[in-house]
Formats: sequence, structure tokens, C-alpha cells
Amino acid sequence: MSDKALFDVVRDIAGRGLTQEEVNQIKAAIPAPSLAIGEIDPNDMALIRELERDEGRVLHAYQDSRGFWTIGIGRLIDKRKGGGISNDEADLLKRNDIARFKRDLDRVAPWWRTADPVRQRAIQNIAFNLGADGLVEKWPNTVALMKAGRWREAAAAIRANKVWVGQVKGRAERIAQQIETGGAG
Repeated sequence: MSDKALFDVVRDIAGRGLTQEEVNQIKAAIPAPSLAIGEIDPNDMALIRELERDEGRVLHAYQDSRGFWTIGIGRLIDKRKGGGISNDEADLLKRNDIARFKRDLDRVAPWWRTADPVRQRAIQNIAFNLGADGLVEKWPNTVALMKAGRWREAAAAIRANKVWVGQVKGRAERIAQQIETGGAG
């Protein structure tokens, strides 16, 4: 409904014209028009361009001119200054990471998609830790066992990797269980 139509209805209900104060109160109560999902307010878009020009765009953590950890377009993440990310931002990063590791696994080990869902998750979990390339390059024997569906032997190889087990602790046993049984770890 347009503002004019709204004010016409209010005048009809009131049975009289409105004072400027009443008009201002009604306007203040009307929420700003919402944008479609994904649409950015033009003024915000201008601000984004200006901030990117002034702050730059750095796609890794870096120390700003004052020595505080920052990321992206001047986003303070240094805990010493109250920086960080929200849970929603952490979730978004994780979803993006999962999508990237799936693409990477599809590139270096497309057979992973033939495993059952639990084993797929275990393989993704390892790739998240080592990188998909790291999984294939550092663990060629384990990868060959998984590709062949020799799950029990692959789990034993994971457990025998003492360096990795020492680094990731209980995660290693949970993943080995998933690989061995296809059951949730």
C-alpha cells in the first residue's frame, strides 16, 4: 500500500484531516521497505565499495597497521580488541569449507562418492584436516584400501598412523570406527 493510500484510509477512519504531528507519528511507525533476499541497499553498496577501497580485501588473516589481527575487508578478529566472528559466520565458513572439500575430493578421489554416507563423512573429515590433496598424497595406501572397499584394513591403517593419531587424538578413533563399520562415530 502506498503512503498516500494509507493516509487516505486513516483520514477516512478518523473522519477528519490529520495534523502534521499525526502524519509524522504514522510515518515513524511505518517500517522501512524491506529488500528482497540477497538485494543490497544502494547506499550500503556504495559504502561497501568505499570500505573495500580504503581497507583493501585480504583473504587471509593479517595484522593491520596497528598490529591487530584482521581479515577480509578490515574485519577485526583480534580477541584483544573484542574482535571475532559470530556463530552464524562460523557456520557459513564451515558450509563453504565443506562444499570446497567435496569439490576437492571429487577432483582427486571421485570414488569417495560411492561410499555410504557415514564413510563419506569420515573421508571428508580426514580431508578437512589434511586437505584432499594431502589425503591422497600422504596416505596413498589407506586411500587405495578405501577405494577398494577394504574398510577394516583402511581403519587399521588409520589407527597405525601414530603421528596423525597423536595430532588429532580421539578424532582418529572416531573416524577409524566410521571407516571400519559405516556407523556413526
